[in-house]
This record gives sequence, C-alpha cells and structure tokens, in this order.
Amino acid sequence: MISFIISANNHIPRIKSIIERLSTALGDRCDGFNAFPTAGATTGRAVYRFDGTGLRVAFTLEPKGLKPIQVSKGWMRPPEPVPPPIPRIGMVFRTSPAFGRARWFGRGPHENYPGRTASAFFGRYARAAADFLFPYAKPQESGNRGDVYELTVTDGAGKGFAVTAPGRPLHVNLLAYTAEELERRRHQAELEPCGDLIVHLDGFQRGVDGSGAGLHADQELVAEGTYSFSFVLSPATF
Repeated sequence: MISFIISANNHIPRIKSIIERLSTALGDRCDGFNAFPTAGATTGRAVYRFDGTGLRVAFTLEPKGLKPIQVSKGWMRPPEPVPPPIPRIGMVFRTSPAFGRARWFGRGPHENYPGRTASAFFGRYARAAADFLFPYAKPQESGNRGDVYELTVTDGAGKGFAVTAPGRPLHVNLLAYTAEELERRRHQAELEPCGDLIVHLDGFQRGVDGSGAGLHADQELVAEGTYSFSFVLSPATF
C-alpha cells in the first residue's frame, strides 16, 4: 500500500510529481497509490510495502527534501525450504554518469566489507567514481566503502547530491555496471557499462569470510530477521 498526504498550497505539484515518479518506477510491485490532500501541510509521506517480503520503505518529503528515507526489513515467515542468507539490505538507484567525483567520511580509502575492515581507517576521502570497482581477474561485487556517515557525489561543476546517515552508518558503492553484469561476465574485458552511475546505499551487508572458519552470527543477514536504517538525500552544497 502507498499512502501520501499532500498539501493545499504551492508545493503540491512538486511533491506529488516526485511520488508519482517513484510509483511509476516501482510499478506493479506495489498495491497502488492514494493521495489525501490536507490543508496547511508542507510535507508528504509515502510508504511502500512489498507483499511477502516484509520490506517497508518510507519516504518523507518536504520542499527541500531533507527528511530521512527509512528502510526496514521486518520479520517474514520463511517458506520451505528456508531461503539462503541475504547478501545486502539497502537501496540502489541510477543517476547521470557525469557525477564522477565522490567524497565521503567513513572507512577507506580502499574497498572494505564487514569482516574485512582492519586496514580501512576512518577519515575523509575523495576518489573518482570510476575507481570504486576493483579490477579482480573475474568480475564480481567490489568497491564497497563501509561505515560511511557522509557521501557527496558531484560533477566537474560541483553539482550533484549528498547522502548523510543520521544514525546507523551506511555501506556505499558507485559503479558503472549493474550487479547482473558483474555476475554474468568471466573477464574484465567483457564488462559493458550500463550508461548510468549505479549508486548503492546499504544499511546492512552480509560479512565476507576469507579465513575459512565461517561467519560470526552477527555478520549474517537472515530472511526472518528485522532490520531498519535511514538516510537523508539532498542536493550537494559547498
């Protein structure tokens, strides 16, 4: 179910148009869209629920777009057999490849994942978006930066967007390739850019085990678990 409150003022067209674009992007994965005008309101809220998954995404919008986006994964009765662990819980979107510069406050400067963070120290770092992916011999998931509280992605003129985590830090990644493209290719030379910048904003990721001893319980993401995180998406400012 998607529910949204719009105001009876000049902000109606802008806020409603954002929600309609979100609804179109999600398509038939949601039940529908309802708009309820309320005089005097200046903010709107859209809640997306995905049947059978326990996933809930809530967008709170105001004219400046500075409210946190809340993502939660609630308990779900697993089917038989029990599904495998979840690799990540987060959001992914596409934007212009012109946004090729990134600055963040979190772990870096190189890639790091839960269970592999000892050499990635907290700090403020800057890197080209094209350099996030690590060129392993076989293409695969790579380039993640963990424990990120602030991320700014811009073009050469300084225009772009900023992401901040008001609570739990994020895992972030910027890639020219979709996850499906990385999965199906066997060699780096075979990769085909999708034409957009793929932005990953994850609240949770499954740990990476390189020791052979297996993951600790707190590094697993299970289908019947409950997870919640939020972030603020806003225009970049300098």
